[in-house]
Amino acid sequence: MIKEIKTWCNTHITPAKYLELPPTIIALLLDEKNNTLTQFTRAVKLQLDNTPKYLDIDFSPPVFPFDNRYFQDPFYLVEDCINEAIDLESIRKLGNNALDDYIKDIYDRFTYTVNGKTRIKKQELLRYAGRHYYFEAASKAKIVGVKENSNLKKQRRFITANLRNTVDIHITRTMQRAVLRKKVTNSNTAIEYSDIANFQRHAKERTNILVAIDTSKSMELGNKMEHAKKAAISFYYYKSSYSHESKIEFLSFNNTITKVKPLDIISLKPEGMTHTAELLSYAFSYFNRNTNKGRTELYMITDGYPQQAGMEDIIYHGLTLKVAGRLKALQTRIKIILIETPWAEDNTNNLKYNELICNMLGGELIRVEPEAISCALFE
Repeated sequence: MIKEIKTWCNTHITPAKYLELPPTIIALLLDEKNNTLTQFTRAVKLQLDNTPKYLDIDFSPPVFPFDNRYFQDPFYLVEDCINEAIDLESIRKLGNNALDDYIKDIYDRFTYTVNGKTRIKKQELLRYAGRHYYFEAASKAKIVGVKENSNLKKQRRFITANLRNTVDIHITRTMQRAVLRKKVTNSNTAIEYSDIANFQRHAKERTNILVAIDTSKSMELGNKMEHAKKAAISFYYYKSSYSHESKIEFLSFNNTITKVKPLDIISLKPEGMTHTAELLSYAFSYFNRNTNKGRTELYMITDGYPQQAGMEDIIYHGLTLKVAGRLKALQTRIKIILIETPWAEDNTNNLKYNELICNMLGGELIRVEPEAISCALFE
């Protein structure tokens, strides 16, 4: 046994190659149409090609002579890519060989074959993407000065307060804290006192968390949908890795309310309207069933002006406020993350009604640009 341990200690470990994983690339990998390396490669290269794409449509040009002195040349319809993919700049800069290697590395790392059929290593893919997005968000939070949650501060003080000797040190938890701190702060210190955790665990109350992502049509503007996906995946990674007492579930809401598995968030597409009243009604029913099972938290990621087809806005807003009042009685912690784009026309009504809803819920409203959604979740 001693010989085996020595051999293991002397074995050189080659770190796995770091892979950039934008949400769009993950979505292509999850698409069943791209179940071979050739198909996946073709799909990725097509996505990276940002040259204008002409639409293949039937078009009958005007017949001469015609009475239109302003018409000079034929025109072409070009695909309008409103929801531009994000985080592709560095990948576009790769040469042909490097790009082929990058695509193959992703395919080989996150797929396997069973009976001739390609399958995705979903848990591994989810954890890899979540860790990458989380550390990116944590670094941004450090830069913009996001304050550490007071509950985490209390937990840290409790855990380290009773430490009397090295026997009490919880090695795994301590190393996790040290690695996280070094990643975020770029520190050279291996372990600091604040990293140390002992075996005295505080009996924590379970937290039931719902994260609702607005998938209405307006979310395709300004990359809001893509940044919301990254934020949700990073938040899931954080809660599942560092807050084991939490139960976290995801919803998408537009014309309907749909439960979404964490990795399926990547494949969400914007369509429909923002049905906020239905979301709050669903949250009330969900949390009402779990009132005796710990604390409850609701996070809403939206750019939305609450609307329902066939109903006047003023009536629908009244209905939304009524449902919000019911949910407030459950004493649920609620955070509404309202996404705004600086170039968009200022919609005072949108802000006004979201403020009304937030006040009725007794929650917190945070206005952010798309790139800051992750930081807002961790505040």
